[in-house]
Amino acid sequence: MALITVKITEGQTLFDVALRYYGDVSKAVDIIKLNTNVPNLLFNGLNGLTISVDEQNNDVVNYYKSNNIKITTRFPEITGGKGFDSGYDNGFN
Repeated sequence: MALITVKITEGQTLFDVALRYYGDVSKAVDIIKLNTNVPNLLFNGLNGLTISVDEQNNDVVNYYKSNNIKITTRFPEITGGKGFDSGYDNGFN
């Protein structure tokens, strides 16, 4: 485990960062506890924010790291920031 600094990029949520560096989306809470500069928002307003994470050493994290995978689950340019709402309104078809 190593404390490192990462920059959140467009399309990333704290859940994405938690999955990438901890291997577990529930660790988003740990990221908030570790960083006093994280706004109380899990989905919006994080682009460009630099945070600290305690990168874990497990199979999930090592897979993403070795394959240079950046996780981004938020696509505002496609959904207008309403990913779930758009899918729901369009019947998920």
